[in-house]
Amino acid sequence: MKKAVFGVILAVAVFLNFGFAQISREAVLTIKFDGEFVEIFDDAAWFNAESKSEFTKNKSLKTRAKEFQERNETDFKKYFPEIAQIIAKKSAETEVAPYDGHIMFYPRNEERFAVVNAKNGRKLNEKQLTEDIIGALISGSKLISAEFENVPHKTEAKVLSAIKQRSNYSTHFDGGNESRAHNIALALSKFNGLVVANGETVSFNNVVGARNEARGFKQAKIIVDGEFVDGVGGGVCQASTTLFGALLRAGVDIVESHNHSLEIGYVPLGHDAMVSSAADLKFKNTSGAPIYIEAYTITNRAFVKIYGAKIADNLKFKIAAENEVKKIKSKPDENLDKETLKKAKTNPTDFNRTILKHGVPPKTAKTYLEIYSGEKLIQRKLIRKSNYIGTPEIYSLSEKPTDEPAPTIGNLLGAPDSE
Repeated sequence: MKKAVFGVILAVAVFLNFGFAQISREAVLTIKFDGEFVEIFDDAAWFNAESKSEFTKNKSLKTRAKEFQERNETDFKKYFPEIAQIIAKKSAETEVAPYDGHIMFYPRNEERFAVVNAKNGRKLNEKQLTEDIIGALISGSKLISAEFENVPHKTEAKVLSAIKQRSNYSTHFDGGNESRAHNIALALSKFNGLVVANGETVSFNNVVGARNEARGFKQAKIIVDGEFVDGVGGGVCQASTTLFGALLRAGVDIVESHNHSLEIGYVPLGHDAMVSSAADLKFKNTSGAPIYIEAYTITNRAFVKIYGAKIADNLKFKIAAENEVKKIKSKPDENLDKETLKKAKTNPTDFNRTILKHGVPPKTAKTYLEIYSGEKLIQRKLIRKSNYIGTPEIYSLSEKPTDEPAPTIGNLLGAPDSE
Protein backbone atom coordinates (compact mmCIF):
# COMPACT_ATOMS: atom_id res chain seq x y z
CA MET A 1 0.00 0.00 0.00
CA LYS A 2 2.84 2.36 0.87
CA LYS A 3 4.57 1.54 -2.42
CA ALA A 4 1.42 2.36 -4.38
CA VAL A 5 1.01 5.71 -2.67
CA PHE A 6 4.65 6.52 -3.25
CA GLY A 7 4.28 5.70 -6.95
CA VAL A 8 1.31 8.06 -7.30
CA ILE A 9 3.16 10.84 -5.51
CA LEU A 10 6.20 10.34 -7.76
CA ALA A 11 4.06 10.40 -10.91
CA VAL A 12 2.35 13.62 -9.79
CA ALA A 13 5.73 15.18 -9.09
CA VAL A 14 7.06 14.26 -12.51
CA PHE A 15 3.91 15.65 -14.13
CA LEU A 16 4.15 18.90 -12.20
CA ASN A 17 7.82 19.32 -13.06
CA PHE A 18 7.18 18.64 -16.72
CA GLY A 19 4.25 21.02 -16.80
CA PHE A 20 6.24 23.71 -15.05
CA ALA A 21 9.05 23.30 -17.56
CA GLN A 22 6.58 23.72 -20.40
CA ILE A 23 4.92 26.74 -18.86
CA SER A 24 8.20 28.39 -17.99
CA ARG A 25 9.55 28.10 -21.56
CA GLU A 26 9.51 31.64 -22.90
CA ALA A 27 9.93 32.83 -26.49
CA VAL A 28 12.93 35.03 -27.13
CA LEU A 29 11.15 36.75 -29.99
CA THR A 30 7.79 36.68 -31.73
CA ILE A 31 7.46 37.57 -35.43
CA LYS A 32 4.10 38.58 -36.82
CA PHE A 33 3.46 37.38 -40.41
CA ASP A 34 0.16 38.94 -41.40
CA GLY A 35 -2.20 37.69 -38.68
CA GLU A 36 -0.04 34.77 -37.58
CA PHE A 37 2.45 34.96 -34.71
CA VAL A 38 5.56 32.78 -34.90
CA GLU A 39 7.58 32.35 -31.70
CA ILE A 40 11.35 31.97 -31.73
CA PHE A 41 13.01 30.03 -28.87
CA ASP A 42 16.63 29.76 -27.84
CA ASP A 43 16.25 26.00 -27.69
CA ALA A 44 14.42 25.73 -31.00
CA ALA A 45 14.85 22.40 -32.78
CA TRP A 46 17.27 22.44 -35.66
CA PHE A 47 15.80 21.82 -39.06
CA ASN A 48 19.16 20.57 -40.25
CA ALA A 49 21.77 19.57 -37.68
CA GLU A 50 24.55 19.92 -40.26
CA SER A 51 23.77 23.62 -40.61
CA LYS A 52 25.26 24.32 -37.21
CA SER A 53 28.50 26.26 -37.33
CA GLU A 54 31.13 27.29 -34.86
CA PHE A 55 29.27 30.58 -34.44
CA THR A 56 26.11 28.86 -33.16
CA LYS A 57 27.45 26.12 -30.87
CA ASN A 58 26.27 26.66 -27.33
CA LYS A 59 25.55 30.34 -28.03
CA SER A 60 22.25 32.03 -27.40
CA LEU A 61 20.41 33.94 -30.09
CA LYS A 62 21.25 37.22 -28.31
CA THR A 63 24.98 36.38 -28.19
CA ARG A 64 24.97 35.48 -31.86
CA ALA A 65 23.13 38.71 -32.68
CA LYS A 66 25.77 40.79 -30.91
CA GLU A 67 28.61 38.99 -32.70
CA PHE A 68 26.80 39.37 -36.01
CA GLN A 69 26.54 43.12 -35.50
CA GLU A 70 30.05 43.60 -34.10
CA ARG A 71 31.67 41.72 -36.96
CA ASN A 72 29.55 43.46 -39.62
CA GLU A 73 28.43 40.06 -40.89
CA THR A 74 26.01 39.72 -43.79
CA ASP A 75 25.35 35.97 -43.91
CA PHE A 76 22.22 35.74 -41.76
CA LYS A 77 21.67 32.06 -42.57
CA LYS A 78 25.11 31.15 -41.25
CA TYR A 79 24.48 32.68 -37.83
CA PHE A 80 20.75 31.96 -37.51
CA PRO A 81 19.96 28.83 -39.56
CA GLU A 82 16.92 27.95 -37.46
CA ILE A 83 15.37 31.40 -37.96
CA ALA A 84 16.38 31.50 -41.64
CA GLN A 85 14.50 28.29 -42.30
CA ILE A 86 11.41 29.60 -40.49
CA ILE A 87 11.57 32.75 -42.65
CA ALA A 88 11.91 30.66 -45.81
CA LYS A 89 8.87 28.60 -44.85
CA LYS A 90 6.74 31.65 -44.05
CA SER A 91 7.88 33.39 -47.22
CA ALA A 92 6.60 30.50 -49.30
CA GLU A 93 3.28 30.65 -47.46
CA THR A 94 2.71 34.41 -47.53
CA GLU A 95 4.36 35.74 -50.69
CA VAL A 96 2.24 36.20 -53.81
CA ALA A 97 3.75 36.27 -57.28
CA PRO A 98 2.51 39.01 -59.62
CA TYR A 99 0.08 37.89 -62.30
CA ASP A 100 0.67 39.57 -65.66
CA GLY A 101 -2.88 38.87 -66.74
CA HIS A 102 -4.62 36.83 -69.39
CA ILE A 103 -4.07 37.69 -73.04
CA MET A 104 -7.28 38.11 -75.01
CA PHE A 105 -7.15 37.59 -78.79
CA TYR A 106 -9.51 39.51 -81.06
CA PRO A 107 -8.67 38.45 -84.65
CA ARG A 108 -9.13 41.02 -87.40
CA ASN A 109 -9.62 43.84 -84.90
CA GLU A 110 -7.43 46.90 -85.16
CA GLU A 111 -6.17 46.03 -81.68
CA ARG A 112 -5.88 42.27 -81.85
CA PHE A 113 -4.62 41.67 -78.33
CA ALA A 114 -5.51 42.93 -74.86
CA VAL A 115 -4.56 41.95 -71.30
CA VAL A 116 -7.16 41.41 -68.56
CA ASN A 117 -7.12 40.56 -64.83
CA ALA A 118 -3.49 41.52 -64.18
CA LYS A 119 -2.66 41.65 -60.46
CA ASN A 120 0.27 42.87 -58.43
CA GLY A 121 2.12 40.51 -56.14
CA ARG A 122 3.93 40.97 -52.87
CA LYS A 123 7.27 39.85 -51.52
CA LEU A 124 8.62 39.59 -47.99
CA ASN A 125 11.16 42.31 -47.25
CA GLU A 126 13.77 39.87 -45.93
CA LYS A 127 16.50 42.48 -45.63
CA GLN A 128 14.38 44.62 -43.35
CA LEU A 129 13.15 41.60 -41.41
CA THR A 130 16.64 40.25 -40.68
CA GLU A 131 17.78 43.71 -39.57
CA ASP A 132 14.75 43.96 -37.27
CA ILE A 133 15.48 40.50 -35.84
CA ILE A 134 19.09 41.40 -35.02
CA GLY A 135 17.98 44.65 -33.41
CA ALA A 136 15.23 42.97 -31.38
CA LEU A 137 17.50 40.19 -30.13
CA ILE A 138 20.07 42.73 -28.95
CA SER A 139 17.59 45.17 -27.41
CA GLY A 140 15.34 42.51 -25.92
CA SER A 141 12.25 43.49 -27.89
CA LYS A 142 9.73 40.68 -27.88
CA LEU A 143 7.61 41.43 -30.96
CA ILE A 144 8.34 42.55 -34.51
CA SER A 145 6.24 42.50 -37.69
CA ALA A 146 7.34 41.21 -41.08
CA GLU A 147 6.90 43.79 -43.82
CA PHE A 148 5.96 43.06 -47.41
CA GLU A 149 6.88 44.90 -50.63
CA ASN A 150 4.56 45.39 -53.57
CA VAL A 151 5.68 43.56 -56.71
CA PRO A 152 4.06 45.18 -59.75
CA HIS A 153 2.86 43.10 -62.67
CA LYS A 154 4.13 43.81 -66.17
CA THR A 155 2.38 46.57 -68.06
CA GLU A 156 0.05 45.61 -70.88
CA ALA A 157 2.46 47.15 -73.38
CA LYS A 158 5.31 45.04 -72.02
CA VAL A 159 3.28 41.83 -72.14
CA LEU A 160 2.02 42.45 -75.66
CA SER A 161 5.44 43.50 -76.96
CA ALA A 162 6.39 39.80 -76.83
CA ILE A 163 3.73 38.90 -79.43
CA LYS A 164 4.76 39.27 -83.06
CA GLN A 165 3.34 38.21 -86.41
CA ARG A 166 5.25 35.05 -87.33
CA SER A 167 3.73 34.51 -90.78
CA ASN A 168 1.14 35.73 -93.27
CA TYR A 169 0.09 33.47 -96.16
CA SER A 170 -2.73 33.58 -98.70
CA THR A 171 -4.06 31.66 -101.69
CA HIS A 172 -6.37 32.66 -104.56
CA PHE A 173 -9.72 31.04 -105.38
CA ASP A 174 -12.60 31.66 -107.78
CA GLY A 175 -14.92 33.95 -105.91
CA GLY A 176 -17.62 33.28 -108.51
CA ASN A 177 -17.89 29.67 -107.40
CA GLU A 178 -20.10 30.51 -104.46
CA SER A 179 -20.41 27.02 -102.97
CA ARG A 180 -16.66 26.40 -102.97
CA ALA A 181 -15.93 29.92 -101.66
CA HIS A 182 -18.46 29.32 -98.87
CA ASN A 183 -16.78 26.06 -97.84
CA ILE A 184 -13.33 27.66 -97.74
CA ALA A 185 -14.59 30.50 -95.56
CA LEU A 186 -16.51 28.15 -93.27
CA ALA A 187 -13.52 25.87 -92.70
CA LEU A 188 -11.17 28.79 -92.01
CA SER A 189 -13.66 30.33 -89.58
CA LYS A 190 -13.14 27.32 -87.32
CA PHE A 191 -9.50 28.36 -86.89
CA ASN A 192 -10.08 32.09 -86.65
CA GLY A 193 -9.20 33.08 -83.08
CA LEU A 194 -7.75 29.68 -82.16
CA VAL A 195 -5.07 29.84 -79.45
CA VAL A 196 -2.66 26.90 -79.38
CA ALA A 197 -0.75 26.38 -76.14
CA ASN A 198 2.94 25.56 -76.18
CA GLY A 199 3.34 21.81 -76.58
CA GLU A 200 -0.22 21.33 -77.87
CA THR A 201 -0.94 19.26 -81.00
CA VAL A 202 -3.86 20.32 -83.20
CA SER A 203 -5.82 18.24 -85.72
CA PHE A 204 -7.48 20.03 -88.65
CA ASN A 205 -10.23 17.41 -88.78
CA ASN A 206 -10.98 17.77 -85.09
CA VAL A 207 -11.22 21.56 -85.31
CA VAL A 208 -13.30 21.72 -88.51
CA GLY A 209 -15.35 18.61 -87.85
CA ALA A 210 -17.36 16.54 -90.32
CA ARG A 211 -18.00 18.13 -93.69
CA ASN A 212 -21.71 17.62 -94.30
CA GLU A 213 -24.74 19.70 -95.18
CA ALA A 214 -26.08 19.54 -91.62
CA ARG A 215 -23.00 21.47 -90.50
CA GLY A 216 -23.31 24.08 -93.23
CA PHE A 217 -21.05 22.73 -95.97
CA LYS A 218 -22.17 22.80 -99.60
CA GLN A 219 -21.68 20.77 -102.77
CA ALA A 220 -18.56 21.61 -104.80
CA LYS A 221 -15.84 19.81 -106.73
CA ILE A 222 -13.71 17.31 -104.82
CA ILE A 223 -11.16 14.73 -105.96
CA VAL A 224 -12.26 11.10 -105.78
CA ASP A 225 -10.24 8.25 -107.31
CA GLY A 226 -8.16 10.66 -109.35
CA GLU A 227 -11.11 12.58 -110.79
CA PHE A 228 -12.88 15.85 -109.98
CA VAL A 229 -16.46 15.11 -108.97
CA ASP A 230 -19.19 16.90 -107.04
CA GLY A 231 -19.18 16.30 -103.31
CA VAL A 232 -20.05 18.04 -100.05
CA GLY A 233 -17.20 20.15 -98.69
CA GLY A 234 -15.32 20.89 -101.87
CA GLY A 235 -12.83 23.69 -101.14
CA VAL A 236 -11.99 22.64 -97.59
CA CYS A 237 -8.62 21.39 -98.85
CA GLN A 238 -7.77 24.93 -99.92
CA ALA A 239 -8.40 26.04 -96.35
CA SER A 240 -6.07 23.30 -95.01
CA THR A 241 -3.48 24.11 -97.67
CA THR A 242 -3.51 27.82 -96.79
CA LEU A 243 -3.14 26.94 -93.12
CA PHE A 244 -0.31 24.52 -93.99
CA GLY A 245 1.59 27.26 -95.83
CA ALA A 246 1.22 29.71 -92.94
CA LEU A 247 2.27 27.15 -90.33
CA LEU A 248 5.43 26.19 -92.19
CA ARG A 249 6.42 29.81 -92.66
CA ALA A 250 5.84 30.40 -88.93
CA GLY A 251 8.22 27.61 -88.00
CA VAL A 252 5.46 25.42 -86.54
CA ASP A 253 6.17 21.67 -86.55
CA ILE A 254 4.04 19.67 -88.99
CA VAL A 255 3.15 16.30 -87.51
CA GLU A 256 1.05 14.99 -90.42
CA SER A 257 0.26 16.21 -93.94
CA HIS A 258 -0.80 14.66 -97.26
CA ASN A 259 -0.76 15.72 -100.90
CA HIS A 260 -3.68 15.47 -103.31
CA SER A 261 -3.73 12.64 -105.83
CA LEU A 262 -3.92 15.24 -108.62
CA GLU A 263 -1.96 18.45 -109.07
CA ILE A 264 -3.89 21.53 -107.95
CA GLY A 265 -3.55 25.02 -109.31
CA TYR A 266 -3.72 27.37 -106.33
CA VAL A 267 -0.31 26.52 -104.83
CA PRO A 268 2.96 25.24 -106.31
CA LEU A 269 3.53 21.52 -106.58
CA GLY A 270 4.23 19.95 -103.18
CA HIS A 271 2.83 22.90 -101.22
CA ASP A 272 -0.67 21.44 -100.76
CA ALA A 273 -2.25 19.73 -97.75
CA MET A 274 -5.15 17.44 -98.57
CA VAL A 275 -7.62 16.49 -95.84
CA SER A 276 -10.38 13.91 -95.81
CA SER A 277 -12.04 11.49 -93.42
CA ALA A 278 -8.89 9.32 -93.74
CA ALA A 279 -6.23 12.05 -94.04
CA ASP A 280 -5.49 14.88 -91.62
CA LEU A 281 -3.31 17.94 -91.19
CA LYS A 282 -1.75 17.94 -87.72
CA PHE A 283 0.70 20.39 -86.21
CA LYS A 284 2.41 20.93 -82.85
CA ASN A 285 3.34 24.20 -81.20
CA THR A 286 6.93 23.94 -79.98
CA SER A 287 7.65 27.68 -80.00
CA GLY A 288 7.82 27.96 -76.20
CA ALA A 289 4.76 30.26 -76.04
CA PRO A 290 1.15 30.24 -77.26
CA ILE A 291 0.45 30.83 -80.94
CA TYR A 292 -2.61 32.70 -82.18
CA ILE A 293 -4.29 31.95 -85.52
CA GLU A 294 -6.20 34.43 -87.65
CA ALA A 295 -7.98 32.86 -90.65
CA TYR A 296 -10.49 34.39 -93.05
CA THR A 297 -11.40 35.09 -96.69
CA ILE A 298 -11.85 38.33 -98.59
CA THR A 299 -13.50 38.24 -102.03
CA ASN A 300 -11.27 35.70 -103.80
CA ARG A 301 -8.39 35.17 -101.39
CA ALA A 302 -7.94 32.96 -98.33
CA PHE A 303 -5.69 34.31 -95.56
CA VAL A 304 -4.01 32.74 -92.55
CA LYS A 305 -1.82 34.72 -90.15
CA ILE A 306 0.11 33.24 -87.24
CA TYR A 307 1.06 35.31 -84.17
CA GLY A 308 3.25 34.35 -81.24
CA ALA A 309 6.69 34.77 -79.72
CA LYS A 310 9.22 36.51 -81.93
CA ILE A 311 11.19 34.12 -84.13
CA ALA A 312 14.71 34.05 -82.72
CA ASP A 313 17.88 35.29 -84.38
CA ASN A 314 16.12 36.83 -87.39
CA LEU A 315 15.32 33.37 -88.72
CA LYS A 316 13.21 33.06 -91.85
CA PHE A 317 11.31 29.99 -93.02
CA LYS A 318 10.80 29.29 -96.72
CA ILE A 319 9.20 26.43 -98.62
CA ALA A 320 10.97 24.81 -101.57
CA ALA A 321 10.16 21.79 -103.71
CA GLU A 322 12.21 19.63 -106.07
CA ASN A 323 9.89 18.45 -108.85
CA GLU A 324 10.15 15.62 -111.34
CA VAL A 325 7.84 15.48 -114.38
CA LYS A 326 7.21 12.01 -115.80
CA LYS A 327 5.97 10.91 -119.23
CA ILE A 328 2.35 11.72 -119.86
CA LYS A 329 0.03 8.78 -120.27
CA SER A 330 -2.26 8.39 -123.30
CA LYS A 331 -5.69 6.80 -123.47
CA PRO A 332 -7.88 6.14 -126.56
CA ASP A 333 -11.31 7.66 -126.79
CA GLU A 334 -13.86 5.29 -125.31
CA ASN A 335 -15.94 5.57 -128.52
CA LEU A 336 -13.22 4.05 -130.75
CA ASP A 337 -14.19 0.63 -132.04
CA LYS A 338 -12.03 -2.35 -131.29
CA GLU A 339 -11.27 -3.05 -134.96
CA THR A 340 -9.74 0.40 -135.48
CA LEU A 341 -7.68 0.04 -132.33
CA LYS A 342 -6.45 -3.36 -133.52
CA LYS A 343 -5.42 -2.03 -136.93
CA ALA A 344 -3.69 0.97 -135.37
CA LYS A 345 -1.75 -1.27 -133.06
CA THR A 346 -0.53 -3.39 -136.01
CA ASN A 347 0.12 -0.50 -138.42
CA PRO A 348 0.32 2.70 -136.40
CA THR A 349 1.72 4.74 -139.33
CA ASP A 350 -1.53 4.17 -141.24
CA PHE A 351 -3.48 6.26 -138.75
CA ASN A 352 -3.65 9.90 -137.74
CA ARG A 353 -3.91 10.61 -134.03
CA THR A 354 -6.06 13.54 -132.87
CA ILE A 355 -5.84 14.76 -129.25
CA LEU A 356 -9.34 15.23 -127.90
CA LYS A 357 -8.31 16.14 -124.36
CA HIS A 358 -4.93 17.20 -123.13
CA GLY A 359 -3.73 15.43 -120.02
CA VAL A 360 -1.42 16.26 -117.16
CA PRO A 361 1.78 14.23 -116.73
CA PRO A 362 2.43 12.39 -113.44
CA LYS A 363 4.79 14.29 -111.15
CA THR A 364 6.66 13.89 -107.90
CA ALA A 365 7.72 16.62 -105.51
CA LYS A 366 10.02 16.68 -102.51
CA THR A 367 8.93 19.49 -100.21
CA TYR A 368 11.55 21.13 -97.99
CA LEU A 369 11.44 23.62 -95.16
CA GLU A 370 14.43 25.94 -95.57
CA ILE A 371 15.60 27.93 -92.57
CA TYR A 372 17.62 31.07 -93.16
CA SER A 373 19.56 33.29 -90.80
CA GLY A 374 19.48 36.54 -92.70
CA GLU A 375 20.32 35.46 -96.24
CA LYS A 376 22.29 32.38 -95.20
CA LEU A 377 20.67 28.95 -95.50
CA ILE A 378 21.41 27.11 -92.24
CA GLN A 379 19.06 24.12 -92.44
CA ARG A 380 17.05 22.24 -95.06
CA LYS A 381 14.50 19.76 -93.76
CA LEU A 382 12.47 17.32 -95.88
CA ILE A 383 8.80 17.73 -95.04
CA ARG A 384 7.20 15.26 -97.44
CA LYS A 385 7.57 13.40 -100.71
CA SER A 386 4.44 13.73 -102.85
CA ASN A 387 3.27 11.71 -105.83
CA TYR A 388 0.68 13.12 -108.24
CA ILE A 389 -0.86 10.60 -110.64
CA GLY A 390 -1.71 13.10 -113.38
CA THR A 391 -4.43 12.63 -115.98
CA PRO A 392 -4.01 10.88 -119.35
CA GLU A 393 -4.49 12.59 -122.69
CA ILE A 394 -7.46 11.28 -124.70
CA TYR A 395 -6.97 10.65 -128.40
CA SER A 396 -8.98 9.55 -131.42
CA LEU A 397 -7.75 7.67 -134.54
CA SER A 398 -8.54 8.02 -138.23
CA GLU A 399 -7.06 6.19 -141.21
CA LYS A 400 -4.73 8.20 -143.40
CA PRO A 401 -5.88 8.82 -147.01
CA THR A 402 -3.97 6.99 -149.83
CA ASP A 403 -1.34 9.32 -151.37
CA GLU A 404 -0.94 7.40 -154.74
CA PRO A 405 -2.92 8.87 -157.72
CA ALA A 406 -5.53 6.74 -159.48
CA PRO A 407 -4.03 4.73 -162.41
CA THR A 408 -4.55 5.97 -166.05
CA ILE A 409 -3.93 4.38 -169.51
CA GLY A 410 -0.92 6.67 -169.88
CA ASN A 411 0.53 5.48 -166.67
CA LEU A 412 0.00 1.93 -167.61
CA LEU A 413 1.73 2.51 -171.09
CA GLY A 414 4.52 4.54 -169.59
CA ALA A 415 3.44 7.75 -171.44
CA PRO A 416 3.64 11.13 -169.64
CA ASP A 417 0.45 12.68 -168.31
CA SER A 418 -1.01 15.51 -170.29
CA GLU A 419 -0.98 18.93 -168.72
